[in-house]
Amino acid sequence: MGSQSLDAQLNSYYESSVAVYSQEMKRMTDIYRDLKSDVRAFLQRQLPFDIGDPIDRGSSHEGLKIRRADEFDVLIPLVISGSHWSFENYAVDNCFVKIVERGHDYSIPSNLRQGNYLSAAHVRASFQSAVQRFVNKYVGGYKLKPSTHGPAFTLDVCDGFTKLFSVDLVPLIKLGNTWVVAKPHPDSFGIRYSAEGVLWRRSFTHQESHYIRNISHESKKVLKIVKAMRLDNYTQMGMLPSYVYKLAFLHWYYKEESSSSISANMISFLSYLSQVLSNETLHPYPDSDYSVNILKSFTSVSLSNVAHFIRNIAQSETKLMTALSLPPNPSMQSYTTVSTRKSCLKCIVELLLLGILMLMLISFVLVAINMVHESCSN
Repeated sequence: MGSQSLDAQLNSYYESSVAVYSQEMKRMTDIYRDLKSDVRAFLQRQLPFDIGDPIDRGSSHEGLKIRRADEFDVLIPLVISGSHWSFENYAVDNCFVKIVERGHDYSIPSNLRQGNYLSAAHVRASFQSAVQRFVNKYVGGYKLKPSTHGPAFTLDVCDGFTKLFSVDLVPLIKLGNTWVVAKPHPDSFGIRYSAEGVLWRRSFTHQESHYIRNISHESKKVLKIVKAMRLDNYTQMGMLPSYVYKLAFLHWYYKEESSSSISANMISFLSYLSQVLSNETLHPYPDSDYSVNILKSFTSVSLSNVAHFIRNIAQSETKLMTALSLPPNPSMQSYTTVSTRKSCLKCIVELLLLGILMLMLISFVLVAINMVHESCSN
């Protein structure tokens, strides 16, 4: 499937309903960079860690932002000594690891530890408290509204009563080539001293970001349109985070044969994505660690439902147009219009023939009546 008319519609849809205005992106990025610099300087004074250079991540940094320049993601590296700390695998779920102390590190206070482990929960709480103090003391030209979710401490940046964008600040630990973030394990929610509080979530962003940024703008349009589709069909597609769609796109782009047609690539990617979800397996990219399955935390029923919805879209141009809230393909409209006109013309001809037959029948009856009348007169 894929056609020139569908290509034209998808490119038009991208420009009108998906792309971010470059002037808006530049303005918001300038404000974000100034704020990021202020946050780093403050955290360096407040936390018992050296703070590395903040690392821009997420859709704004990777050229994948859609519709508005309203969100930025930044990793804040918390530097710890590789001679004192190392990673320990968590056999129950390979997406998580522990950071265990090998030799006493006097620079890390006891309130950030849990036994011999550096507690992700305690570090996250300390980090969020420090960012809250930054908000309380901030005297810049914008209003900051803080909130928390997952490993991130989010700052909504407002100009008066108007929200400009949000910034997700995520604490990061790097040891060697392994990156982890202080994302809570699902079993630790709501439990203050949970055993899972020591668990750190693996991050593969340092591997994936290089590959995503090397993809051309034209090819990225496919993923960005699918991201817009996810938002517009959130009931059917929103239970999977946008990261799953991005990761599947990376695998598709570097493993499958692509086309110069955006519609052909769109349908190919949706078909690939549906198959991945049906198989319930999605590894980080590149395939460096097959023991990690990003889809492990989602139920089979949920994955099956999303896969079914996406597969139906991939198999029907009409359903694809509906999912994007687009009118039917013009060629289909033309065909329908011609068919309707032919049907109407046929009806008119049939009515004319019926009218002629009726007139002939009436004439025949009148002649017969006249003949009978003349016979009676004689």
